[in-house]
Order: sequence, then C-alpha cells, then structure tokens
Amino acid sequence: MVRPWGFSWRRSCWTVAVAKSCRTVSARLNKPIMTEVRVHLVGAGPGDPGLFTQRGLSLLQQADVVIADHLVNPELLLETRASVEIIRVDATFSHDRSKREELVRQLVLYASTGKRVVRLKGGDCFLFGRGAEEAEALLDAGIPFEVVPGVSSAFAVPAAAGIPLTDRRYAHSVLLATGHAAEGESAVDFSHAANAADTLVVLMSKGRLRTICSELMDGGMDPQTPAAMISRGTTPRQRSITGVVCDIADRVESSQLDLPALLVVGSVVNLREKLSMFEDRPLFGKRVVITRPRSQSQRIVQRLMELGAQPILLPTIRVAEITLDEAGQETLSQLASYDGIFFTSTNAVRRTFEELDRLGLDSRVFAGVLVISVGAATSAALKEHGLVPDVDPATFSQDGICEALADSGVDGQVYLYPRAERVRETLHQTIPAQGGRLMDLVLYRTETVTESSVPKSLEEESIDAVTFTSPSTVRGFFERLGSARANAILAETLVMAIGKTTRAALVERGVSNVHTPDRSTVDDMVDQLCSLIGDGAA
Repeated sequence: MVRPWGFSWRRSCWTVAVAKSCRTVSARLNKPIMTEVRVHLVGAGPGDPGLFTQRGLSLLQQADVVIADHLVNPELLLETRASVEIIRVDATFSHDRSKREELVRQLVLYASTGKRVVRLKGGDCFLFGRGAEEAEALLDAGIPFEVVPGVSSAFAVPAAAGIPLTDRRYAHSVLLATGHAAEGESAVDFSHAANAADTLVVLMSKGRLRTICSELMDGGMDPQTPAAMISRGTTPRQRSITGVVCDIADRVESSQLDLPALLVVGSVVNLREKLSMFEDRPLFGKRVVITRPRSQSQRIVQRLMELGAQPILLPTIRVAEITLDEAGQETLSQLASYDGIFFTSTNAVRRTFEELDRLGLDSRVFAGVLVISVGAATSAALKEHGLVPDVDPATFSQDGICEALADSGVDGQVYLYPRAERVRETLHQTIPAQGGRLMDLVLYRTETVTESSVPKSLEEESIDAVTFTSPSTVRGFFERLGSARANAILAETLVMAIGKTTRAALVERGVSNVHTPDRSTVDDMVDQLCSLIGDGAA
C-alpha cells in the first residue's frame, strides 16, 4: 500500500536538511541586497556538456573566476575565456568542513574585488549539492548571488539508461533520496521508503548499496523488485547493471562500477531492455585523443560525444598572436592593391579579421581581390565572415595550386599570404616558379605545449584513436611526449590525419598506419573514424 506523501522520515534524511536550508535562504532574500550580482551558483548538469543550460553557458563565458566541482565535465571549461582563472574542487571537499569554509572565503574575496564568479556544481545546485549552504554563507557575508538550476542526474541518468521514472502503466510517484548522511547525523533508514513511492532514485548510493537493499526488504519491499545501478550517466563511460533488489548489490560488486553512480528501484527498470539507446551509439565508449588547441576543439569534441565517444584532450600546441607593426597594418589596409590572397588555415582567417577589426575595416576590403582558400575548414571559416572563396585548390601541392589558378594565371600577379611564423614552403616555391610574387604577413605562431604532465587516462587506459588536424599538432605531439613515447602510443592505436599535409608530417616521423578522409574537415574525419572503429564497422 502506498503511503501518503506526508509520511514521516527520520530527520537524518538530507531532503529535510536541504528543505530547511532553502526556507532559511528564502526568508533572508527579503532583506535589501545589492543589485549587482557577482556570484552565480550554476548547476553543471549530469555530465553531458550538451545538457548544460543556455543561462549557465552565458555566465560561464563571461566569468573571471570559475570554481568547479571535481565531477564537472572538463569539456564545459573549454567555453571559458582565455584569461579566466579556473579552480577545481577536489573529491574530499564534501567531507572536509575546513575546505568548504575556505571555498566560501574565496567566493567572498573574489566577489569583493569585482570579479564575476561562477560556482559550477554538478547536477542541480539545490538537490543534494550543498548549494543552500553556500548560498546562506554568501548572504551572511553580504554577497548577492543568483542560482541557475541545472539538469539533475536524478532525472537525466535514468533517462539515458532507458529507464523512465514514471509510466502510466507502472509508476505514478517518485521518491528521491541520497545514500550519504549529513554530518553528525545518521544515514537514511530506507525501510521507511520501501512502500513510499512507485519508483525510488538514490543518488550517491554505491557505498551503501547492500545496506540500502537490505533495509528496503526489511521494510516490506518485494526482493524481486527490479533495480538498476548506473555509473557515469550521460557520459561516454556510462555503464548500467540491472538486477533485482535481492541481488543487485552482488552484481554491482562484481562489475567494478566507477563513481558517481545512482540506484533506481521499481517496475520501470524493466523498460530499459526496450528503451535503452544511449549505449548503442556507433562510437560509444571509444577513447579518442584530440591534439589541437583547446580553444579550437569544441567542434570535434561535440561530434565525438554525439556519437558516444570519450574525447581525451591533449593539446599539443597553442596559438600565440603576433601583433602587426605599422608596416603590417599598412599592408592589410592596402589589401585592394593585391591581385589575390591565400588563406591556408582557420587561424589565418581568424587573425586576419581580428586585425581588420582593429583597423576599423571589414570584408569589403576584399572587393576585386582573388580569394584562394585551402581546405574545407578554411573555406567555412571565411564564409562565417561573409566571404566566399573564389578558388579552392583540390590539394595543397604545387600541382593542385597551379591547376586551381590556371584560369586566372599567376605570371605577374602579386599575392598576400597571411600565415603562421612557421609554414611549409609549398607556396613560396610554387608562386615564384610561375612568375608571381608572394608577400608574407605573419600574424601568429604555434607554440608547443610544454606541460610535462599528460591526462591520466592516456597513461592508464587503452586509446582507440589519436587525431591530428595540422602538421603543427604532429610536431607538438612528438615534442611534448618525446619521439619514443609518441611512436609507442601511435603504433598501438588508430591514427587519423585531417589532410595530406598532416599525414605527410606523421609519415616523416615513421608513423605508417595513418588514415585520411577524402575531404579535409573535422566532420569527415569523424565520419571516417566511425567507419573504421564504430559499432558495425567492417
């Protein structure tokens, strides 16, 4: 028999503690406070960056300081500005009062100096996340704040596992609880929850799973009630173990599930067999290394995650701006005097338009100038600025360039070449050989990331693929890891190069198992990756 919603729980239940804190905060909000909000408590969602809210994203992109829980997906931090200060809260935070007090002091200090602070918390701030406690502390310090709700793992993770929490045929009520206890109080006695709702969701439950199941059965729950434990939900590392209340603890113990994990109990668990789709995606669970700069990784990370892969960020280069001197500014302002302009990378496009903007100019300066774009990604970057290339060589080679410029001719023509400090000599050899002149405009340099550390996942777990998007990422990979280590990693995994020049840079270093898509775009490279190692690949 289902008990009424007002059934009495022991005061150890966190839902009571959080509710009391929320009422206190609500009452205090009636006090006059400053109108300018400097601290935002933002729910980061359950793990998948695609489930982050638009409001949260907007605040994250404007933040001066981000203080993020250790479980927050690092891909979200790619959305921050280059100048942002990022502080990661370690796993011991929730159990250490002194660390929590120090965190609040940091929030107050940063806000008091006028910085825009985002406190990024996993899931939803006010659902078993200590958000109310931090909010109260901010109010006590006179710091105004805004709470931005997040998608809670309590709802998103079961959905990703194919388990609806309600279904008109099986479940009309849901009970949420935590497996952890508040400091100084006893853990929840789940015997009181055995018949309280049709579906039970217990967050942070893995450590007490056997006790929870025992208490549910002691409270009268049928031992054959379906149950599921879901680990790392909504991420490419999601794993789901199903069973019944009397055996789920044994099944989970033998499976070595990672944290975080939550428990779902109820008849709706039986629907997983039919409704589960998340774990069936073509690249699900595949681990793919991305070597390009963090600021340019959003697109490939997005595509890989959509297909179920786990991106591993190992930026091997960074792009450093070279500011134009007066002569360079004069060259760019006189762009109309050139017969053509070569763009061979997205970075060249970005830097050119940044400098044009500083000069108060826009794409109209290209009127009458032949725009030559090398690579589909470069062309796409130009189109974002309203500029459609006139010429797009099929290959970045002497033959490819000569063929592409056959109609317009090269002899006697003068071309501008916005570029990096270090480039391949293809254009410098081809254009003069055909009677033309090539004028360099150096706008940036690529620098090797010199960090000695690499992601633990690269060292401790197997890698399914490594992707390279430019010759400089190849150079950076070998310089950062060392030739012996780099070759050892690449010899054991699938190697993807975005184009022929990138492939050539790998071959020069002795890497032979290189795959290249027909078109030099991130999307085509990911599509080829699917055909090679995705589920159903030949």
